[in-house]
Amino acid sequence: MARRRKPGDIVKPLDAAFNNLNAVERAVASTMVDVTFSVWDMAHWLWPLEIVEKLSDAFPYTKSPYKINAQEKVIVPCNGALSMVCDFNINLDKCGMCCPDTGHVSMQPGHDNIIKTLKNVYDIHLKFEQVRRVLRWLNNHATLGATRNYFPSVVALLPTTHAIHQVHGNNFREPIEPMGTIAADMREAGLTMASALLCQRDHPSKRDVVVTFMTTRTDTEPGQSGSNMSDYFGLI
Repeated sequence: MARRRKPGDIVKPLDAAFNNLNAVERAVASTMVDVTFSVWDMAHWLWPLEIVEKLSDAFPYTKSPYKINAQEKVIVPCNGALSMVCDFNINLDKCGMCCPDTGHVSMQPGHDNIIKTLKNVYDIHLKFEQVRRVLRWLNNHATLGATRNYFPSVVALLPTTHAIHQVHGNNFREPIEPMGTIAADMREAGLTMASALLCQRDHPSKRDVVVTFMTTRTDTEPGQSGSNMSDYFGLI
């Protein structure tokens, strides 16, 4: 997800593309990832059975402040040393359970399908992080003509009134900076976008189980944090 703009920040030519890219990413995840678990399954995965049962028993006797969405940050192992840092927002009202206090998460065995689903969404997210790296590089170093020439998929991410639609021919083909190692990312990002733009974006909103991922950026500008939180993904 693009960094929030602060007062005084310079607006760059491709800034508008990032929000649209978030929508494309969610559409790809909704199309490509099959979710086969419920909110109830999530509760039984994240918390011990004793906590789930006690909070379910208490649910009919509590007021609404005790039934708000549960918010938890969880480190989920997926492949060997690789882990996903996930922020979950879960509507436990859907399964008749009060929200536990933070700090009680203890992932329970027997829910490999949930981890597999999260990994599938995370893999998609990493592909789009590569697209964002390319967009950030072009935003900082390339003219609009070079951007359209080297990464034509960006045109679909910008409004029809954007100046990039007025760039024609081979004018300003070359970036201001040498392309260096970004060229390989650009090729792969182009393939990601070519298939992504075929996905429909009008999927129903899913907000009962929402996950965001925390990743680390290596292309930060001076003064920026290396931590980067994804846009939300509605799973259920």
